[in-house]
Amino acid sequence: MESINFWDEEKLRKLTELRINKITVKEIAKIFNTNINSVKYAICNLISERVNEFNKKAFDENGKFQVKCKTCNVIKTDISDFRDAYIDGIYIKGTVDCNDCIRKKNTIRRYKRDYGIILDINSMFDSYDILQWYKWTTIDKTPNGKTLKTLPKSLITKENIAIIGRYVINNILEFNTRDEILNLSFENMRANKIDFSDTKWISSSPYNLVSIAFPELNIKGFEMNYTPSNYWSKRDNFLEGLKYYYVKMKVKFPNLNVSHYFTKNSLLANFRPLLVAKGNYYKDARWEDLLKELNIREKFMSDKYSYDEIKFSSIEEKNLYEFVHKHLNLRDFTFIGNNRSDNFTYYDSFNGVRYFPDFYLKKDNKIYIIEYFGMWKEKSSNEVFISYKEKTINKIKFFNNIKDIIFIPLFPNDCISNYNGLIEKFKHHELIK
Repeated sequence: MESINFWDEEKLRKLTELRINKITVKEIAKIFNTNINSVKYAICNLISERVNEFNKKAFDENGKFQVKCKTCNVIKTDISDFRDAYIDGIYIKGTVDCNDCIRKKNTIRRYKRDYGIILDINSMFDSYDILQWYKWTTIDKTPNGKTLKTLPKSLITKENIAIIGRYVINNILEFNTRDEILNLSFENMRANKIDFSDTKWISSSPYNLVSIAFPELNIKGFEMNYTPSNYWSKRDNFLEGLKYYYVKMKVKFPNLNVSHYFTKNSLLANFRPLLVAKGNYYKDARWEDLLKELNIREKFMSDKYSYDEIKFSSIEEKNLYEFVHKHLNLRDFTFIGNNRSDNFTYYDSFNGVRYFPDFYLKKDNKIYIIEYFGMWKEKSSNEVFISYKEKTINKIKFFNNIKDIIFIPLFPNDCISNYNGLIEKFKHHELIK
């Protein structure tokens, strides 16, 4: 077995030709009847020779480097632009490609080999529009029948994400109205490979995606059915959501006191996330004070609204009502208040007075009328209280004379000490045990 004479022009020419045709080192060794290490050494010397020739032409008399890339035709002035060319031994092929072009050619070969995708060296990934690239990862097969594992990194830009997001939301998920788009979830995104979890613009957030894909809708984070994590912990976001809700309720219920908007039931029905956010982050703050931060000053009457959004004429009546409901569990205990229908109107023909009781309860086929006499005083020289006491006595006599009802009068003393007086009266009439 002979070694290669490196100064044999004929053998060097043949070695160059074999390398250009991608003949393996092992096969070359057989052709030259030599060992593999000798071939490798010959190739290294050949590369070195080509590099030396290249360097002689690349530097002018003043030592300035100037070489035009054979593929991109760009004049390079930095020798490091050709570093990969040295490593790859590209000079054996008699070409002078810069690093960028070498990498492009490698990418072109890889996409053709793995997916059958043909890339133009000038356009590279722009050889196809972004939606075609996206479809190759999901609904379409690549030219050789495979599925593209992921989008090329250079295509994952904010602009392309917007195009893909809009396409998927409108055409695949078929979310076209504003309300439908607000329903976008992380599950929708992951199933259609639009979560873009590694990007700073999206990070798997439905809100971030719709903000980029539909900027004209000006969607706020609090409008999304799936609010971004920790969104409400930022006070500015919370106040923005609060203002949105307040304006919305003002338009919807212009004649209601603002207190009605911020009852638990009202918030659950109209803007549950705001209620949850307050409980999580702003538990000790009053709605009234939070509105003041928005320069909205409203007179709250929340003390007179019950837990189920009924407005009372006095706090005492509201507290009495809630005690009977929550502690005595008499849920049919009904506040009549201003509901002055014929069903709850009683006419005292003797005194020429119409009565509208405070509360009504039906139990075991018995009808109970309960009246709270909040201004009752046993002894007083004040004419107002004296007159109120006379009217109270007349009212009690009137209701006690009606056979079809059971009348229960309540006084302030019945509502102190945990409503002991009220409890005793309710036990006496077998309303509770």
